[in-house]
Amino acid sequence: RYTVLITGISAVITLPPALFFMRRDKKNMPESARRHIPWAAWPTLILAGISSCIGGNIIITLSQLQYIFDGYEQISQLLYSGSFIIQIIFIGIVVPVAEELIFRGLIYNRAKLYMRSTLTAMILSAFIFAVYHGNMVQGIYAFVIGFLMAYAYEKFSSILAPILFHIC
Repeated sequence: RYTVLITGISAVITLPPALFFMRRDKKNMPESARRHIPWAAWPTLILAGISSCIGGNIIITLSQLQYIFDGYEQISQLLYSGSFIIQIIFIGIVVPVAEELIFRGLIYNRAKLYMRSTLTAMILSAFIFAVYHGNMVQGIYAFVIGFLMAYAYEKFSSILAPILFHIC
């Protein structure tokens, strides 16, 4: 009954430390890695986020993965059981922001520093993002989406790119 509320509050609590560490890391980045997203790119990010979501859901439905692996149906029911407004605020905005600060802003950036390979860092951050989701169906979906969000972050050099992608 309170899953969405608890998840949202956890994300809100996560935001200050994640922002603190990202800002600290940002000071060590070159100026070229701190760009703003051009307005012309926003529709592309929005459409990529929406189409990835729809495409992923179609693949899950057609493959019937949700019936093969346990946990997906339970998580879906829990996430969509709360108030619609609370779902929009927390699951639609706050949680994506917190997840992107952690998985792309911190994990991906740091993996890129240590691995010296952008592709390996993208795969690693997507894998950790997938495992974080806790079940096979969401894990497969989150791996692909996580990789695409790392690509968006790399392409635009702005954390706002994967945040916008994730929200959409």
